[in-house]
Amino acid sequence: MKDKRKIQQIKLEQNQKNLRSQKQDLKQNKGKSKKDRGGLLDLIFRKEPKRYTVEDTIPYLRLLKSGICQIDEKHFNKSIAFEDINYQLALEEDRDLIFNQFANFLNSFDPSIIIEFSYINQLGRNEEMKSAIQIPDKKDGFDDIRLEFREMLKSQIVKGNNGLKKSKYVTF
Repeated sequence: MKDKRKIQQIKLEQNQKNLRSQKQDLKQNKGKSKKDRGGLLDLIFRKEPKRYTVEDTIPYLRLLKSGICQIDEKHFNKSIAFEDINYQLALEEDRDLIFNQFANFLNSFDPSIIIEFSYINQLGRNEEMKSAIQIPDKKDGFDDIRLEFREMLKSQIVKGNNGLKKSKYVTF
C-alpha cells in the first residue's frame, strides 16, 4: 500500500513540474506573435497562398517535349499509361512471365524514387463500344454466326464493366 502511495506521489510531482514548465513557456511566448511561436498548430492551420490563375494551380514548373514534368529545381516525374492484363485467366507459364516482368520493372527504380499508380474510371462508353463491335453481314452463309457473336459481345459489354473505361497510369 505504501509503495502505491509513493508511486502516486512521484507521478503527481512530475505532473506538477511539467505544468510549471508549460506555464513558464506560455509566459515567455506571451509577447511573441503567432508566427514566432511556431509549433504544430501553425503547421496544421497554415494557409496556402491564394491562387489566381490556372497556371498557379498546376504543380509543375515546366513540361518538356519528352513528357517529363519538372516539379521543382531538383525533381522531375513522368506518367506512362499501361494496359490491363487478365492475370487470373493467364496460363501458369504466362503468369510467371508477367510477374517477373513486373518485378523487373519495379526493381529498375532506385529506392529513392517514388512510384504512384493511378486508376481513372470514366463513364459512358457503352454506345461507343457497341458501335465498335458491329460486324457487318456478308451474305456468305455465316451471317447467323456473326449475329450470335455480335449479341454475345454486346451482352459482355453490358455485364462486364458497366460502361466504364478504365485508364491506368504509373508515375515516377
